[in-house]
Amino acid sequence: MVKAIEQADEYHSALKKGGVVVVGRASKTKTRLQLHTASWCGPCKMVAPLYAELAEKYAGSAIFLKVDVDDFQDISQEAGITAMPTFICYNDGKAVETVVGANIAKVEAMVKKLIEGAATTTEP
Repeated sequence: MVKAIEQADEYHSALKKGGVVVVGRASKTKTRLQLHTASWCGPCKMVAPLYAELAEKYAGSAIFLKVDVDDFQDISQEAGITAMPTFICYNDGKAVETVVGANIAKVEAMVKKLIEGAATTTEP
């Protein structure tokens, strides 16, 4: 399921809950992935259903957020958004990887890489 951000504090709260390091010995957190979009953006509209499919496919391992750049200009500016759609994965509130453009195959590869990489990470 894709969670559309409706308030700025939801955005900040979502980033603080965990991150890309999916598995540790004692705890699991989820990958945070954001789509920065706009209602008038053609490529964003095209990729939205595919993004929703990824959200369903990786529901147990990732949290998918959607941020409308027109509704949350401050968040988009903070994230450094210069083009749409932009997809960003976060770890502990910090951006770790970005895909710019409507290339859902690259987005899925990024998600898989981060989930699989985190699955092999262990706590010291």
